Amino acid sequence: MLDRCARTIAVVVGSLVFSCAFAASRPAVPVSPPLGLPQAQARGPLAELYSRIERAVASADRGDAAAARRELDAIVADPLFPTLSAQQQRELLSTNAVLAWKGEDTARAAELMRAATVAYGNDPDDWYRLAILELQLGQRSRATRQMAAFVRRWPELVNNLDRLVLSDLLFQGEPRDEDLIALMDALFDAHWTDNDRGVDEVWPELALLHLGRGGRERAEAVVATIKSPMALASMRSDLRFDPLHDALARLPSVEAAATGEVERLRALHAKFPKRVDLAADLGTALLVAGRDTESLAVSEAALAAIEAAGEAGSFESFEDRIWVMNNKAIALRRAGRFDEAATQFELAGELDENGGDNVSQRLNLGTFLCRIGRPTDALRVIEPVGHMSGYGRMVQTAVRHCAALQLRDTAGAAKALAYLYDHRADARGIVVDELLRAGDVDRAAAELIRSLDDPRSRAQALESVQQFRAPLPLPAFPQMDANRAKLVARADVQAAVGRVGRALRHEIFNVSGVD
Repeated sequence: MLDRCARTIAVVVGSLVFSCAFAASRPAVPVSPPLGLPQAQARGPLAELYSRIERAVASADRGDAAAARRELDAIVADPLFPTLSAQQQRELLSTNAVLAWKGEDTARAAELMRAATVAYGNDPDDWYRLAILELQLGQRSRATRQMAAFVRRWPELVNNLDRLVLSDLLFQGEPRDEDLIALMDALFDAHWTDNDRGVDEVWPELALLHLGRGGRERAEAVVATIKSPMALASMRSDLRFDPLHDALARLPSVEAAATGEVERLRALHAKFPKRVDLAADLGTALLVAGRDTESLAVSEAALAAIEAAGEAGSFESFEDRIWVMNNKAIALRRAGRFDEAATQFELAGELDENGGDNVSQRLNLGTFLCRIGRPTDALRVIEPVGHMSGYGRMVQTAVRHCAALQLRDTAGAAKALAYLYDHRADARGIVVDELLRAGDVDRAAAELIRSLDDPRSRAQALESVQQFRAPLPLPAFPQMDANRAKLVARADVQAAVGRVGRALRHEIFNVSGVD
């Protein structure tokens, strides 16, 4: 998925923190806007309005946001404000919106930014920022429509958009289907690739949305572009895609797609060696293909280059080094070098993630420590972690459950499992896993069947019953594999799978979490 949920514990933490190449969610205040005011010709009240604008700009220039906001609030409410040109109105409204946003007055910022787009709707920064403001206000449908309109108007900027913003709009919450399909269609038509990283995991959902509306031709056109091995495995296992059988048959096998993804990313990484995101994606692609030694070498080379360059190095997407380290940890884990893998997760957890605490790697570390039989250390790592999404809290609670079982803390295990069950909508797969860890195959089967029957969770549920290549199991809970085999072999589970899909063998690894 867009936020790496397909291969790691990706947790959106706290308030949303986004940026893009041309606009940031909480950008620096634009000061001294080029208003082009004809002050020399102004007289009377209009001249006074221009003087007030100059004072507001001067206050913003010297960092006195409160004074600038007070002045601008009065200016935009002034009866003479509409006499300014449309572009001048936009600049003042947009500046005031950004000041309000930086002051945590999100509702007022959105109100002003909406007015800015109405006054003069040709500035992409304003449209992008308004989409983020609507998202932060919980107006998901508005935010989705706003982002779709942005992409339609400025398709040439689509690969400047922040991956986390789009991941949130596409995969979190439940926007109306018509809003979601509008955004996905706009992204597809604009040839969104996230700067060549690849976003194929988005397009199966778009194909399904069109199929549900009788748009088979459009669905086939969407499917024809998909080359991701995991996306191909997902579609071929899901009966909803059977009307597209001929289109799917023309695509490569899952195994050939994995090889193709490695070669595509290897070429991009060679062309853009300073892009850390490509080094991370190449390392992941190699892990999916089972080429662990090569993945380790790519990760170590990238990390060595970053270290040699220092913090002031000219690397792009520098924050993605945590995922390079995550790949290195997985490669070490597959080699049986558990202590070194734990150290790598720990080092990654000390780095920032999206400008805040690195929740993802700390939870990965806790998960890993628990699964190699170090429950006390696992609890020490995950208990201080806060400010995370519902999914993150599910991962944290799963570690508590895993640790409690090893420490023979019956009450603690029951409490953790109860939380997981009550919040299963946040991560149904985690609930199934922890029920299997506790040896409760009956309840795990019931939960898996519910997930298969629910279209919203079906793809993930079907993924869990596919036969992927698997690394050697971690030392703790050796019965997990046997419990999972019992689960999948049950007649009721087999019947549920058969109603909606099929379990297939794929000669690739499904890289996720700590693998």
